[in-house]
Amino acid sequence: MTIVGWGIGLAGVAMSAILQTWPRWRNRWFGVDTWRHLAAADHIRRTGRVFDTMPEHYLIDAPSDYPPVLRVLLAWLPKPVAERSQWCASAMTDACHHGLVFGLVYAMTGRLAVAVAAQACYSLSPLVVMENASLTTRPLSSLLFSLSVFPLIGFLGTGQWGWMAIAAAMLGVLLLTHRLAIQAIVVLVLVMALLSRSWWPLAYLAAGGGVALLLSGGAYRRVLSGHLAMLRCWRANIRNRFAHQVRGFPPPHQKDPDPVFRLYQAIRRLPAMAVVAAHPALPCVLGAYGWLMWRGVWEGGGLPSWLIAWCAVWAGTLWVAGVAIRQIPPIRFLGEGERYLEYANAPAAVVGATVFLSAWTSPAASGIAWGLPAVLLLGGLAPAIALQRVVVLNDTERSVTPALRRIFDHLNGLPGEIRLLTMPTYLADAVMYFTRARVVSTDNSHAHNTRYPGLWPRLTKPLSDIIAQFRVNYVLVNEKFVTLAELQLAEAQVIHRADRYCLLHV
Repeated sequence: MTIVGWGIGLAGVAMSAILQTWPRWRNRWFGVDTWRHLAAADHIRRTGRVFDTMPEHYLIDAPSDYPPVLRVLLAWLPKPVAERSQWCASAMTDACHHGLVFGLVYAMTGRLAVAVAAQACYSLSPLVVMENASLTTRPLSSLLFSLSVFPLIGFLGTGQWGWMAIAAAMLGVLLLTHRLAIQAIVVLVLVMALLSRSWWPLAYLAAGGGVALLLSGGAYRRVLSGHLAMLRCWRANIRNRFAHQVRGFPPPHQKDPDPVFRLYQAIRRLPAMAVVAAHPALPCVLGAYGWLMWRGVWEGGGLPSWLIAWCAVWAGTLWVAGVAIRQIPPIRFLGEGERYLEYANAPAAVVGATVFLSAWTSPAASGIAWGLPAVLLLGGLAPAIALQRVVVLNDTERSVTPALRRIFDHLNGLPGEIRLLTMPTYLADAVMYFTRARVVSTDNSHAHNTRYPGLWPRLTKPLSDIIAQFRVNYVLVNEKFVTLAELQLAEAQVIHRADRYCLLHV
């Protein structure tokens, strides 16, 4: 290991960060969850309370039960700093994860080529590139996932208790960070327990739960209750997961103008392909690893064989889980299957580095040595850049545009209380952050089951009834998403228009 080697690794991390952020250099205000997290962080910053109601923002006012770690971290920053850095925060978090992968491989092997190969496998995943396009909890949870599972593997491989202590501590923080990561960790732990024929992985899960309770002063019970409530909500509404909120499912021949919605419809027709397309290199890496092991030409490059075997189990388990969840209707409520691969990228990169090394040094596997880079470039880099251009760089539906800011300015200039309904519903997050309006939305998972039916994810009752239910006095509509006639609001008083946005007084 040399200073030059570490410098090359740092350059690779920087190049990955550039790949993830270049669309945001121009479109700094892209995102949906971004504004919800920043609003919650601001509430924590002002009040010191984490699991609190936020009546200044929400008309469905119930205590927050969302995992709080990211919001608490954001609350440590001054509000202007958090707001100005939201466009690159996820990429910077992923840079730490990227550096972890490089550092682990380089430190254990001392071979720069192997570590750089791990970097390439890690960086060129369309899913990871897209997930880091806006401020969400996923990059942080992915980093914590690796910081927890790698030590667990260390314990299983060496029996040293220090690794178990680190694993349980990191799991406790992870449990307070992101919900889907918990589902992924449960699936993985069950498989690891079966394959190791040991209770230790289950003990690790229980210890992590104890750490989460301790860190949160017992409030993790609220987070877990909210998690289960959200699963019940999606189980009841999963048939409408990819439906337009007002129009439902489009006819097969109709092309929706929203590129994200078009992707949803493509996924609906071929569910498992979403998992394959999210990380095309992952099944190739696992297949090549199995073939090299079978032919007896696999070389670890200095990495212990038990570490690579567990990494292959880790990545393979989450890939199979993702395909199953996408493909099997009764379990689709467990989340978007491809998102499970966010937590498989690091182990896949470690396995991929040894696959490339083994193939490069074995004449019998030269096809893999050339094929893997081709998959990474054609199946990873090219789709990632294409998606960034369509979904992020040129986005106007999920970004705070100049036209939307004119709406915000008008709202902030209105007299009296503003009780606002938005169409589409996801527009409410930006509105409640940038204006003094109270919106028909909530940060409480149980409220999704009790207060949202009829409005989200499908509008199934007259909008006038919802307006009356929440005593709404203003409605903001994106007319590219839905027309006033479709909402039966054609006769409502239009008080301001800006591009596609229409503000109604009802």
